[in-house]
Amino acid sequence: MTDTGSRLGHALIKINAKEATCTEKGNSEYWKCTKCHNLYRDAEGRVQASLGNLTSEALGHGSTEIVNNGDGTHSVICTRCNMSLEKEGHRGGKATCSVKKKCEVCNAEYGNLDNSTHENTEIKDKKAATCGMDGYTGDTYCKDCNARIESGQVIAGTGKHAWNQGRDIKSPTCTEKGEKEYTCTTGYQIQISSNKKFAKKAAVTKTVKKNSTTKLTVNKLKPKKKYYVRVRTYKVVKGKKYCSSWSKSKTVTTKK
Repeated sequence: MTDTGSRLGHALIKINAKEATCTEKGNSEYWKCTKCHNLYRDAEGRVQASLGNLTSEALGHGSTEIVNNGDGTHSVICTRCNMSLEKEGHRGGKATCSVKKKCEVCNAEYGNLDNSTHENTEIKDKKAATCGMDGYTGDTYCKDCNARIESGQVIAGTGKHAWNQGRDIKSPTCTEKGEKEYTCTTGYQIQISSNKKFAKKAAVTKTVKKNSTTKLTVNKLKPKKKYYVRVRTYKVVKGKKYCSSWSKSKTVTTKK
């Protein structure tokens, strides 16, 4: 306010203009007489005005946004005046062993991890039962925190032998049947070498884990080259691998 002194018998003081806000009225510039209390638009006190013509209504709160307060609560804030209009605690969401709850209103994480809730799991140490060895259903582990959630169960051995394809031990004749010998195996090992003595540096060993497999493709061999091939069976008993002796080698020449 500015005191303009006494003019035309009035003692006028200036009221500065003020912008309306969300909660307070605004007004244009005017003068007020401290004697008669009339209001004027000019400093000389010639143009009288009413307060209703000089003031504007409060704007009211406009658009709002939700802000995380960082203390487990969020607030609704007026984007014009930054006043907090409403405050409440975070709510909703689901915590797991690796992530906290996420507020359904402001998307902020809150609370603690829930070490009893696991969403991504996998089975480890699963093992099939064989004729001479028990199997195991496997343990359930959490892929996020690596905790073991549930132990598996032992699967009793099948008692059923896994026979291989057999090998001829007696060729048939015109009057007698031939004979084959079958072995209960887990799988095969096949060795390929450019050296007939299967020197370590020249030999490649491939493992076939199913004894029912009858074909194997070996890549990265040189074209038009002679290789020596031999095979042996293996069987796993109580976790230990037992191998037969190598068969006689055969020669194979690769194509182009």
